[in-house]
Amino acid sequence: MVAGVDQGHEVPIHGEINTISGGFSGGGFTASQQKKYAREVMVVEVREEDNTPDVDLVFTKVDR
Repeated sequence: MVAGVDQGHEVPIHGEINTISGGFSGGGFTASQQKKYAREVMVVEVREEDNTPDVDLVFTKVDR
């Protein structure tokens, strides 16, 4: 094996994966826009569960 010489892959490559690195990734270009975006995505909405049991109302002849 010679240093710097590509020996290739043992398994043939069956396709390409194209990627984009750097640049805009959300939030804005300025530091203040990025901070605002970070604050917005870090907000977790808390919802209280309704633990009230579902009850069927039943009427009888006596209730008339």
